[in-house]
Amino acid sequence: SELVVMRSAAVRQKELLALGAQLQSAEQQKQQAIVQAESQVEIARGKLHNAQAKMEALPRQEDLLKLAEQQVLLAEEMLQKLKNISEDRRTREFVGAMEVDRQEISVGEARLKYLKQRETYLQAKQDLELALNAAEMELEVAKKALAGAIKNTAPDVLQAQIEALEEQLRQSRISAPISGSVLAIHAKPGETSAQLPLIEMANLDALICEVEVNERDAARLERGQKAILTSHAFPEPVEGYVAELHQLVGQPMLRSVDPLARSDYRTVTAIVRLCETELAREWLQLQVQVEIMISEKSNCEPGDPVAAESTAVPVTGSE
Repeated sequence: SELVVMRSAAVRQKELLALGAQLQSAEQQKQQAIVQAESQVEIARGKLHNAQAKMEALPRQEDLLKLAEQQVLLAEEMLQKLKNISEDRRTREFVGAMEVDRQEISVGEARLKYLKQRETYLQAKQDLELALNAAEMELEVAKKALAGAIKNTAPDVLQAQIEALEEQLRQSRISAPISGSVLAIHAKPGETSAQLPLIEMANLDALICEVEVNERDAARLERGQKAILTSHAFPEPVEGYVAELHQLVGQPMLRSVDPLARSDYRTVTAIVRLCETELAREWLQLQVQVEIMISEKSNCEPGDPVAAESTAVPVTGSE
């Protein structure tokens, strides 16, 4: 369940909405750019195919040009023959001056037709070569534009920012890390949080007691030994058992309630698990008297559900 909502959560939520709109716009722009670039690629390919098709038709025009050149040569050859006949005294009566003139006109027309056709062919070839080069360059530019549109990282950057904000939003909404009870609340609504825990909570279905045992008695301790806990806060003793034994020997950390009690001794720590928590759960961190029965085992065997480990968990956060 949700325990704490930081003031920054509302700001993060608004930033997420704004970034979400920017991301949607960026994705739309990227998709539009891709579609437009793909269209330009197809147009450039069409121009290139058209230029290539026209280039493939050039040999036919070149053949027609050669045919026109042959017609000029034949016309000139015919003209020369007519001139030869007209200049020969033996045959000049067969060819008149008018026939020679007509043939000269035919030669001139054939030459003019050939020159025009040749000029048209050369111009068309030059234009097609330029068009082919331009189409190839246009296609290359369109492909690069398409690749650039596909590689557009603006949506990815926005997505990364959204993920970072979502993580910040999750951190500004603190949920219970365990199933248990709230023990203490260290912050009030509207306050600026410090580094201290905001809330302390624990699962009170199972409780433990940390016991300091004089080092002289440490060798007599065993797991499973029965322990009796007493306190003025308890209406009756509470039973437990020795669950863990620590090996580290040191100065006692718990102060005795007797001001005249000795303090110049060393202790080891033992963990006693309570068999029943109804009486003890209202007095957490209570200092109690513990009597461990050296020769008696507890009826609350280790591993029972009521003997499961329970640890207080601090809930922290920063604003």
